[in-house]
Amino acid sequence: MNLSETSALLALIASVDNRRVEDATVLAWCDILGDLPYSDCQRAVRQHFAGSTDYLMPAHIREAAIRHRNNSPGRAFAVLELMPPADPERVQRGLEECAAALSMSRVKRAAVKTGVQPYDRSEAIRQRAIERAQQERRPARLEHAS
Repeated sequence: MNLSETSALLALIASVDNRRVEDATVLAWCDILGDLPYSDCQRAVRQHFAGSTDYLMPAHIREAAIRHRNNSPGRAFAVLELMPPADPERVQRGLEECAAALSMSRVKRAAVKTGVQPYDRSEAIRQRAIERAQQERRPARLEHAS
């Protein structure tokens, strides 16, 4: 959540509880809630005011937003965001296993492994046509030599 979203969130809160919002308030709340999505914070504010008469503090919003994120169907993605970076060798092995499982061609597996794209399809067709033509000419040349 950025400063303008924090300001909008505080405007929503002030419209309900008549609190005074200054620039310092926006900065402080943004510092506390800046890592959370605006939509989650907005949902938390609405839920708070719908079921509580307590004076709303950033901790209330943070707790409700995180609780909602942990209970949502997309929770696996939130957990993945918190995971440390993967081991590059393990990722490479996984790519190779996926390539084998999908029965990719040797050229495609090489592209996955090295990150270099193979030549395009039309170039591959052209190369095969050239090779076929060269193979067809070889026996004819041998017959002429006899």
